[in-house]
Amino acid sequence: MKNYNKAKANKTLFLNTLTFAVCFFVWMIFSVLITFLNGKFEWSQWSDVEVAWLIALPVLTGSVFRLPIGVLTDKYGGKPVMIALLLFTAIPTYLLSFANGFWSFALCGVGFGLAGTSFAVGIAYTSIWFPKRKQGFALGIFGMGNVGAAITAMFAPKLLTYLTDDRTNLEGWVNLPRIYAIVLVAVSFIFYILTDNKKVEQSSKSIMGLMKPLKDTRVWRFGLYYFLVFGGFVALIGWLQRIYKNVYTADLIKTDGNYDLEKAGMYVAIFVIASSVIRAFGGYLSDKFGARSVMRTVLILSLLISSMLIIWTPAHVHVFLAISLMFGGVWGVGMAAVYKYIPDYYPQEVGVVGGMVGVLGGLGGFVCPIVFGYLKDGTGMWSSSWMFMAFLSVICLVWMYKTILEMNNQKTTLIEQIETSWQN
Repeated sequence: MKNYNKAKANKTLFLNTLTFAVCFFVWMIFSVLITFLNGKFEWSQWSDVEVAWLIALPVLTGSVFRLPIGVLTDKYGGKPVMIALLLFTAIPTYLLSFANGFWSFALCGVGFGLAGTSFAVGIAYTSIWFPKRKQGFALGIFGMGNVGAAITAMFAPKLLTYLTDDRTNLEGWVNLPRIYAIVLVAVSFIFYILTDNKKVEQSSKSIMGLMKPLKDTRVWRFGLYYFLVFGGFVALIGWLQRIYKNVYTADLIKTDGNYDLEKAGMYVAIFVIASSVIRAFGGYLSDKFGARSVMRTVLILSLLISSMLIIWTPAHVHVFLAISLMFGGVWGVGMAAVYKYIPDYYPQEVGVVGGMVGVLGGLGGFVCPIVFGYLKDGTGMWSSSWMFMAFLSVICLVWMYKTILEMNNQKTTLIEQIETSWQN
């Protein structure tokens, strides 16, 4: 790689990871805030369906808009796009403090949900600073910004308790989104001061030219992998709370007889941290052994762990926590492997392809909880969610092996043609 500047590359990686973490904890704010507010005011008497939609809307918008944000990043560079995204997202985040009903919350959720598109910016803006041999590890470190979800899960409930004077002044909740908005503006200022812009060499391509790789079936295969590993990860952030509350209630009852919501939140946060931190190791493995070998192992382990949970539900919450950490670790490695693929195959369109793969992964985070809910209603079993994970793992494995067989057949045909030409 020409003009590789290690110091600038590492600085950009650090700032990208920090910014992604901040955006991720803003993106997940509804998972805590809606639960806190539901039923507390006359205007917050939301049904379960309304709550589900409010929590899902930011995930949906943050996923769908990853593609156009990725295109803009390839075209104009990561610095201006990231700064504009942070400042724009701060507006609906701040306006959330004035919301007082379902539709106002929904509109603000659509707005600040764009924080989820920061992933597409960061992937393209990180990879361009590093040579190919280091991109997997660098993108794995960047992906550790997922830990922002753990920050919200662990600290937002405590912050809400403080802001509402131990829940005696419920109106104090309005300061939470205001604090988040201030953090977004502050990070945009830091990003403006400390980063340098950099674009791909062929950034003169037209928008349609940049989007040409989306016709490639390979992109959609990568997207399916990410639908499983990232979509499953995001879905479980919310779904694990329900499993702990309904399956492991006896293990999480406090001495006063109430369900320990904070401890359950801590267990979810541990799952998020495990999945996020290990992404750097997943990037290292992908650099060393290749993304395909790592991804194949991830899919096999995903299938095995899912199958184990279908057959056997651990009796104690700590055993289940340990298994969920295995799941999170495997998927964390898988997330890094998927994004090692992209700069290898599409070095000039990382933002576009990464954005499209991110769209499909984010949609997984939107679709999976809905599927989980229907399966639970239909079967009456909480283990039905693992059936869906096992099913997706099988589909991914079948498509991978089908692709490998086709590639091997093409290589065999090419060798035969060469041998024939030599004989003639």
